[in-house]
Amino acid sequence: MIDNLKKIKITAASGENHFVMDRGCFTYDQETTNPEVLSFIGTNDTTSGFESRYEAGDEKFVIKAEHRNGMIRVELIAPENCRYNRFNISIPVEKGLHYYGCGETHHALDLRGHKVRIFVAEHQNIKRTDKKMELFGPLEEPEGNLFDFDEGENTITFWHCGMAACSLAREDTGACIGEHCNRHIGPTLEFGCKATPEVTIFRVGRSPEGKFRFFIAQGEAMDKPKQFFGTSLSVRTEGSAEKIVDTTVREGWEPHYAVIYGNCADSLEILGHMLDLEVERF
Repeated sequence: MIDNLKKIKITAASGENHFVMDRGCFTYDQETTNPEVLSFIGTNDTTSGFESRYEAGDEKFVIKAEHRNGMIRVELIAPENCRYNRFNISIPVEKGLHYYGCGETHHALDLRGHKVRIFVAEHQNIKRTDKKMELFGPLEEPEGNLFDFDEGENTITFWHCGMAACSLAREDTGACIGEHCNRHIGPTLEFGCKATPEVTIFRVGRSPEGKFRFFIAQGEAMDKPKQFFGTSLSVRTEGSAEKIVDTTVREGWEPHYAVIYGNCADSLEILGHMLDLEVERF
């Protein structure tokens, strides 16, 4: 497998991104100029892998690959003040070999022969799945639920399509391989997150006026199995779960929240005040 990486082909270019964000939805395109195929110079084997050298004009580049903790780590090393900021990497695949996954949401299970526009990213645009989303009420497709709450238990269930860290998986089930719940292609990890006595719910958002603000809440991660397709975590909040859900909708908080294992609410509130930001703590 690592020998195939010695045949990597690289095209470098200069480019500029153009982003427009509207309440958590991103629209973007990019302009690229002066694409150039890097010239392959040679390869040296190392104790844990290899280093391949490339050049474009007077600029030198290195692809460094090494075995680390049962995986192969590949790193592109560019010179300081490099005139390029876009790199198209082509990885050759021999007959019978396949590539599974290299980012968060994949458009195909087997990426052999496919282009991957970005290696690691959040959902760039929730509008792609808005026809499958229903925030509250009965769900025909529960996998489209961004979060749910149980008024009787005073819990909020946080959900994502299936790329939470494996270390958060319940020990009785572990992390299982599944398919992406929106497009039904591409691998995901399926599990309920393990319980812990203290969690902090956090988000950096923007107010309707465009100013940054902090959302902070606290609670306990409950011992519950997976609630929907993907990964899920039910949190019994210290404040009213119903009020939290109602406020996020009425005040226009964007989707996606960080659920931190541990209590860091005070530190986050102090940071928000240091940055002169609005802090909403529940």
